Amino acid sequence: MKVGLIGGGPRALWAAEELVFLFRRHKLPLTIVCWDPEEPGGGRVYRADQPLCWRLNVRSDIVRTHIGAFPNWLDRNLTRDAQGRETYRGKVFTAEDKVFAPRAVVGDFLRDSWRALVDGCGKDEKESPSHGGPSIAIAHIPSRVVEVHSVDGKGVGNCRIVAADGSEEFVDEALVVTGHAASWDGQQEDFIAAHDHHSLESIPAGADVDIRGMALTFIDVCLALTEGRGGVFVPAGDAAVDVTGGSTPAGTHDAAHPDPVQPGGPAHQPLRYIPSGREPAHLYPYSRSGQLMHVKPDPSSPWVNLEVPGQEEFEKRIRNCADVAEMRAILDEVTDVVMAAARERAEELQAARNQATHYPGRQWARGEAWRRIYGAIVDRASYLAPGDLEGFYELGRELEAIAFGPPPVTAKRVDALVAAGIVVLPQGGGEPKGAPTDAIHVDAVIAPPGLQPGTVLEDLVNRGDVHMLPQGGPNIGRDGMAPGKHIAVIGRDVEPRVIGHDTLNRAMHKEIPTWAFTVFNRALDAQAETSNNGRHHD
Repeated sequence: MKVGLIGGGPRALWAAEELVFLFRRHKLPLTIVCWDPEEPGGGRVYRADQPLCWRLNVRSDIVRTHIGAFPNWLDRNLTRDAQGRETYRGKVFTAEDKVFAPRAVVGDFLRDSWRALVDGCGKDEKESPSHGGPSIAIAHIPSRVVEVHSVDGKGVGNCRIVAADGSEEFVDEALVVTGHAASWDGQQEDFIAAHDHHSLESIPAGADVDIRGMALTFIDVCLALTEGRGGVFVPAGDAAVDVTGGSTPAGTHDAAHPDPVQPGGPAHQPLRYIPSGREPAHLYPYSRSGQLMHVKPDPSSPWVNLEVPGQEEFEKRIRNCADVAEMRAILDEVTDVVMAAARERAEELQAARNQATHYPGRQWARGEAWRRIYGAIVDRASYLAPGDLEGFYELGRELEAIAFGPPPVTAKRVDALVAAGIVVLPQGGGEPKGAPTDAIHVDAVIAPPGLQPGTVLEDLVNRGDVHMLPQGGPNIGRDGMAPGKHIAVIGRDVEPRVIGHDTLNRAMHKEIPTWAFTVFNRALDAQAETSNNGRHHD
């Protein structure tokens, strides 16, 4: 069996791991070919050369591969500098660096995982002559795929893959896991792309910059142009810090990001920015809403990991709800339960500390409710029939800005830049506030999920190998397979057919292992057919 992986990010790594496990266990030969301009494992999003101030937006302890958990790998690779501080790649690692790690460092872990998988297959190959084991090989073609053709195999394969360098390869099965589209219809062609950190480096010190977009990618731009240029964030001091909490503690009076978790833990303590002299004079963000996202709870906050009574029953009801109105009603119930749990925790803390402890407000509880039962929401809102769950898109937009905002470690840095007068927030939606006419333009709005122009999925749709559904998204099964084809598409491309994709989280979606099992079963069938044909010839 020869399998092509189009895209070399974390999902491709996961797919390769699943295939190798199944084929090795059942002693079947396997060849995997991966196409990606970047080294496989991390792909473009987790490439090694990006600024170390660009962090994960999720806790790093969710990142796991066949070699283990990322935090354990990081601990093994940290060294001590002359002052005894833990460092990696010359960067001093604090506790918050370990929890919300730099994406480049997570990429190192993912690339190590890919290399270990390849090396393990090479070891199998060396031992196979004496042990009768299967031949398993993994190859990487450092090029972007531009075309995928479904063909009549006739002994050469079921799919023809054409790369940007002009090379062609036939494979039995193809999996498209390309992640974020590189371009889309709504992008500003004459702006600097936020993900292009080399172009960001070309922005001169003292320049004025307007930034389209105020979500997570906007934070990347802010940090690349300040911390990434030698600026330093230090604790702001005790003034305006209220560690005991309250609905509006002093530490968050002037915070730019909405922070419904009040009080938080140490990660919510405000910072002060010390400039390097190399940063732009001003950054002028703008968006349709003119609002920053809500801050995620600090992992050390007393409001994290609250026990929510009846959570499993709520999840069951979400999976079986009839419509969005019922889903909203269940979410309101969960919000009430979360609020009650927070109130109880506050009373426990007050008794232990002998001082008033205020708990977060309802806005936080709404976001927490969405986070807590999000797996069930993904199950219910994926693979919808036409007309099912109408209005879910609006509900998702409403709550994801509350539930999936930045962690405190990055949000408080932007808040410090606002306090320093470097980031100038707009007064409402629309154009940036007071940006000079000669400002440099940066586009921090990334391609949305779903079918985008210039992608492999668009090529497949144009060729008729994949069909789009009237309710949105491509017609694929729960294994990612297009009906009657040997081509699968998994990830952001398929939204809204499947929602809630997180490239690092392996707990929420089962399409990758399900796809691998489908491929494995097809290999078994092919082996049986070959064996039967051999007996007939005898």
